[in-house]
Amino acid sequence: MQLPEKNPLRPDDDELLARYRADGRTEHLAQLYLRHTELVYGVALHLLRNRADAEDVVMQLFEELIVKARRHEIRNFRSWLHTVCRNLCLMRLPEPQRHSRHGVDTGVSYVASRQRPFC
Repeated sequence: MQLPEKNPLRPDDDELLARYRADGRTEHLAQLYLRHTELVYGVALHLLRNRADAEDVVMQLFEELIVKARRHEIRNFRSWLHTVCRNLCLMRLPEPQRHSRHGVDTGVSYVASRQRPFC
């Protein structure tokens, strides 16, 4: 199976990140923003269940990208973006909702309820 050739007129995510890291021009990040805004907004809306909060997370995420893309090596941009988006959303939720709504179960409540007092 032959891989498709890269189109120089439509660089992939890795190429856009490399260009941004090399010259610092935010036009490269603008292309990433346009390419991935719907994905990030969808994730944020699903987790936060509030349009205004989801829009805020999208803006915050891409503002952070301006700094983080130059400091960190990002190997799989789409995956990284999804993870950062999810983390930003979870930080906005009150503590009880972080665990119950999104399947993050530490098991502490179950273990605590099953333990017997020390005698």
